[in-house]
Amino acid sequence: LDSKKVFTISLIVRLYSMQMNINNKNKGLLTDHTSIAYAIQSSINYFDWGPIFSELPRESILVGGFIRDKILGKSVDVPDVDIVVPHNSLSIATKIAKKFNGKLIIIDKKRDIARIIFKEFIFDIAPKIKGSLSNDLQSRDFTINSIAFKLDSCTIFDPCGGLNDLKNSYLTSFNYDNLLLDPLRMLRCFRFFALLNFHIDEKLIQFIIRNKNYLQNVSCERINYEIRQIIRGNYALETVVLINSLRLFD
Repeated sequence: LDSKKVFTISLIVRLYSMQMNINNKNKGLLTDHTSIAYAIQSSINYFDWGPIFSELPRESILVGGFIRDKILGKSVDVPDVDIVVPHNSLSIATKIAKKFNGKLIIIDKKRDIARIIFKEFIFDIAPKIKGSLSNDLQSRDFTINSIAFKLDSCTIFDPCGGLNDLKNSYLTSFNYDNLLLDPLRMLRCFRFFALLNFHIDEKLIQFIIRNKNYLQNVSCERINYEIRQIIRGNYALETVVLINSLRLFD
């Protein structure tokens, strides 16, 4: 990218951030680990997840959008909870679905990922993909999705600084190359822009532009799903304008 293009991209992102006043969006934000853990534990008690979670092995964690939304003070009608277990996620999911009358769906047999659908909530169960919990969280798409709740100790674990990024309405990745593990993550960046109205790291924008050709390797169905999510966002129009200005789909 030449300096003129970089300046233009930076200006676009700054203007959208200023226009939409993102610093005032998160008045209900939980800022300390104790209050976050309490909010998550309250949900566990409310939905009576205790018996289900007792079937999980030690060192299992909750991570992803459910944790992020709790911190932001957002609620959804049917929570979608990401659970990471040390190993044997498919067999664990099968056992839980059978015992608690849930509908089991194998999302990715190769990567050992399963979904259990209940009437009031959904669980996605996956294995830890790196040697340590820190490494696993550091390999995720964005820092705001890398905050974990340890079920054993009922504590928050945040090695990527995701809580601080949520506080500052800031969207970035611990490692930009993580997005290339699944190129759809680059488009998902704009989904969060549409839904949360967060400021996107300018270096992340530049990385996406340099690597946007990898989106050609993603199925049309998955891309269409992300676009539908973008359109449902409160800031869909601004997001579509931004995507077009970056010529993401050339």
